[in-house]
Amino acid sequence: MPLSYQAAGRADLCNNAMEYLKAASHEEICGYLASKIRRERTQRKESQEAFAKRAGVALRTFKRLEIDGRGHLDTFVKVLKALDKVICPR
Repeated sequence: MPLSYQAAGRADLCNNAMEYLKAASHEEICGYLASKIRRERTQRKESQEAFAKRAGVALRTFKRLEIDGRGHLDTFVKVLKALDKVICPR
């Protein structure tokens, strides 16, 4: 069954992101993820404090994650869950 136009568009975005991530350095990937998290939060008009509380993450920890993408995997997972985001399936 062929993909719908909308599903095909999402697949293209995932493929483009995967190509970028394959070629990027560790620091670039962390920065990329941080910018995506920050953009999602600001689009929702939610403060860092409110978001961190909702995600179950200390505010200082969340600020560090959002600045440069560095943090523990469990912090990243909590943030993704709070954003209701999933990783693109392959």
